[in-house]
Amino acid sequence: MSLEKSYFNYKVILIIILFSLSTRVIASESEHKVDVNKLIKETQIVDDRDKTLTIAWWMPTEFWKASFEKEKSLSADDITNMLKQFDPYIMFAVVDGNVSPFGSIYYKSDNEILSTIQVIDKDSNIYLPVLEDQLGGDLKILLGTFKPVLANMIGAMRENMNFYLFPAYDKNNNKIADIYKDGNLTILIGEKKLSWELPLDSVLPTKNCSKCNKSMSGKFKFCPWDGTKLKTKNKRFLWKNTPRGNGLK
Repeated sequence: MSLEKSYFNYKVILIIILFSLSTRVIASESEHKVDVNKLIKETQIVDDRDKTLTIAWWMPTEFWKASFEKEKSLSADDITNMLKQFDPYIMFAVVDGNVSPFGSIYYKSDNEILSTIQVIDKDSNIYLPVLEDQLGGDLKILLGTFKPVLANMIGAMRENMNFYLFPAYDKNNNKIADIYKDGNLTILIGEKKLSWELPLDSVLPTKNCSKCNKSMSGKFKFCPWDGTKLKTKNKRFLWKNTPRGNGLK
């Protein structure tokens, strides 16, 4: 099914998916349940220091996969085709503005944000946004469909939300940010640096201490109560047939 011909179908499907996320828990093939609300919350950063308001929402490809794969009206080929469009990029939704003494927000334009926005990986490499004219036609169609729906989730700020894509892979074809592996991802917006520490807690199964039997975040390597080394559970989303071939395992 061509992306262009199915434009309106995908739009309806996306609306259903996004507005059902508030009550949905998604399981991977390895049976680890991921709370998508928690994933969304963990990938959003709000900075309101110094009479400013900056919101950055990182939408990793795994977010799209988790949403799409539970939608029965989408075939495996449909999902694979859409994910192929997103895989080469890291996607952010950004709102940036200054707050007046009376509480009014003066938002920065798309061009103002575009002139300063950068992504920094764990090795301090800097990446600039991918411009719209560098994107493929199918991805432009998908973005044209998704942006209004995603913006509506933000409410009153939707008219001032802008979307930016960055390369997802470095010059050695390694993923810049892997939500399952140790590292960090930083987005620079003006003078503000907003960072995510990786892995993301929302996609990891909890760990249990073999000594005290307490349950804790999957990010912990040692039990905070007695120092016992924790065993890692190999449960994560399985993602086969990605454009890069290796996929997630």
